[in-house]
Amino acid sequence: MLGAMSPGPTSIYVAKNSIAISRQHGLFTALGTGTGAAIFGLLAVLGLQAFLLAVPSAYLALKICGGLYLLWMAFKIIKHAKEPIDAGDDVSSQMSLRRAFTTGLITQLSNPKIAIVLASIFTALLP
Repeated sequence: MLGAMSPGPTSIYVAKNSIAISRQHGLFTALGTGTGAAIFGLLAVLGLQAFLLAVPSAYLALKICGGLYLLWMAFKIIKHAKEPIDAGDDVSSQMSLRRAFTTGLITQLSNPKIAIVLASIFTALLP
């Protein structure tokens, strides 16, 4: 329950695009994140958890790849921590609505929290 209530990277990204660029960009980012959540929901219903339990090596590979991805992100954050944040005055002219949707989708698909929440809900409610 606490995991579902806590804001994640997707909600922060939607708020950033809504405030820094435009309401329309925020809406398209939110549509992208919603599409990502729907994809995770579909995978959970189709039995991704059953597959990962049946094939332990696939589950191990997924955990290793996820861990490496998190380490890479941590490295990038630490490497660029002292650099000033770009204000991005002309961001709206650089980001199209399609790009806002795509980055919202990618942000959601790279967020493991939604997969865990949906898998636990479907595991508890569906046989």
